[in-house]
Amino acid sequence: MKIRVSGDKLTIASAHMLAKHDKCARIHGHNYSIEVEIEGELNEKNMVIDFSEFKSRVSKIIKKYDHKV
Repeated sequence: MKIRVSGDKLTIASAHMLAKHDKCARIHGHNYSIEVEIEGELNEKNMVIDFSEFKSRVSKIIKKYDHKV
């Protein structure tokens, strides 16, 4: 089974600059929307993964990149 998850809370913001580039030499940011796709066999509870475990794993990844330079 394949499940795709996306939504308003699955977004990150990050910033960067490009040295020696006229338009991008100053620090500026971008917002990104994240979409997660899970694929696997259904378990005895008829789920690919428990939602709380899924949410925890995705949150760790988002925190690693959100509001970083």
